[in-house]
Amino acid sequence: MTSCLSTEELRDLIRPIATRLPGAQSELCMREVVTETLACAQSFVPCEAGSLMLSHPDEEGALIFVASFGMGASKLPGTILPAGTGIAGQVYKTGVPFLTNSPTADNNFYQEIDRLTAHKTESLLVVPLSAFGESVGVLSLLNRIGDGFKQQDLDLLKVFSQYLTQSMQLMMEAKRQEDVALKDHLTGLYNDRYLYSYLARMIKDCLEYQHDLGLIFLDLDHFKAVVDTHGHLIGSQALAEIGRMIGQVASKYGAVCARYGGDEYVAVVPHSDTATMNELAESLRRTIEAAELVCKTEAGQKIVLERMVTASVGVVCLSQMPTDGLSSESARQQLIRVADEAMYKAKALGKNRVHWY
Repeated sequence: MTSCLSTEELRDLIRPIATRLPGAQSELCMREVVTETLACAQSFVPCEAGSLMLSHPDEEGALIFVASFGMGASKLPGTILPAGTGIAGQVYKTGVPFLTNSPTADNNFYQEIDRLTAHKTESLLVVPLSAFGESVGVLSLLNRIGDGFKQQDLDLLKVFSQYLTQSMQLMMEAKRQEDVALKDHLTGLYNDRYLYSYLARMIKDCLEYQHDLGLIFLDLDHFKAVVDTHGHLIGSQALAEIGRMIGQVASKYGAVCARYGGDEYVAVVPHSDTATMNELAESLRRTIEAAELVCKTEAGQKIVLERMVTASVGVVCLSQMPTDGLSSESARQQLIRVADEAMYKAKALGKNRVHWY
């Protein structure tokens, strides 16, 4: 039986890899791809154990076990192999496959994995996973059943490694296309299409489990003056930078943010409360008020928009709303509407402030 990291964990690990691979058009379940690849490799090259390791996203040169089969396999997924450690580390570093039927005699052999799994490595076959000539992981098989590993085993494992690399890209390209369709092209935040579906789902969940949910509706003050003075190119750059700031601040609170349209932004915080929402709203307002927006003209001239824009912020919590008998879609529409009304009230009271529904 193969032990493997979760699909989400695998996606996080292979996202940096996918950016270096050619495009593809369909989605596969990464967990199934990994386990299927190891199962096929085991059936064509009979062996006692095997593992897949991928580049560690945070430790340069290090590998992380993502799937394994054989004795002690359940102990390996998530285990980190430091940079350059062991035969696998050398294969990853050099990009050169390695075959040996006397691994313990090799100076690079790393005994800690045998100790961890309580399984003795007697023969070893390791091939790199490569993208454009750069190693992004390794696939290894241990203890060939029979007379030890042969060259034909190495050739076959290379085929499996190519299949796995392509399959990772299939899934990640599909995920990228999905993200593109749901993201605002200018700010990188989610778009209103995703906001509507996400908010309806979260409202349904919070009502069912009696959790609260907060929503912030934010509109920029004085933004028209920026466009009138500096033009649409600078205005677009300013919107993008403000969107980045909003996403950065709101992520600390577990918020999902969207550009609602024009210079309007929305942040949704499931399982929140009034104190948290007020803190987030004020943090967003202060961040935008103090922002120094660095932009460039078509000629490449740098322009700094210093404290030219502020924000009027409307806030509402689901617990403030009468939701009896409402569908999640109706509750979504009502929540956005009253948050929008609170934002306009903030503008009417003098702008650059937070107003609760």
